[in-house]
Amino acid sequence: MTDIVFDIRSTFLQRAFAALRRRDLSTGPVMRAIARRLRNSAEDAFQAQRSPFGQRWPALSRATIEARIARITRGGKGLTKSGRLSSGVAARASGMKMLQDSGQLAASITATSDDTSATLAASKVYARIQHFGGNAGRGRSVSIPGRAYMPIDEDGNLPEPLRQSIMTMLQDHYAGR
Repeated sequence: MTDIVFDIRSTFLQRAFAALRRRDLSTGPVMRAIARRLRNSAEDAFQAQRSPFGQRWPALSRATIEARIARITRGGKGLTKSGRLSSGVAARASGMKMLQDSGQLAASITATSDDTSATLAASKVYARIQHFGGNAGRGRSVSIPGRAYMPIDEDGNLPEPLRQSIMTMLQDHYAGR
């Protein structure tokens, strides 16, 4: 099992935690809340089929759609006599969600925390290629587009609304609310 861990070491978070430690406030509760917020951001990406930064994910390729339909109609089930998809199978096919064929990728995302960190990780081997994109498969012959679901970009930045949310959490914790 391979974990993808995004380590967020932004200056604003480091300063906020230093201020909390100077006031001798436990950061454990706020780190748990931050970890949950990070996990929620990833879950929202799966639901919206958009990156946490708002970019739409690339559509499923024709090959992926055909492979999924072949699994649904294995043995001819779900096909009409003329070979067309039955209305039930067509409805399932039209509602295909990206990165959610089996649900294992989303289920592999875990958020953990301790007194000094909040961690968001995905434990599926294919998690990295789905997030960043690249060549995969035998001989790396299949190009997979990136569908970012973790709330961090290549430079280690959080989406601004998430950053603001975390800052508010830290300020509230610092103020004792």
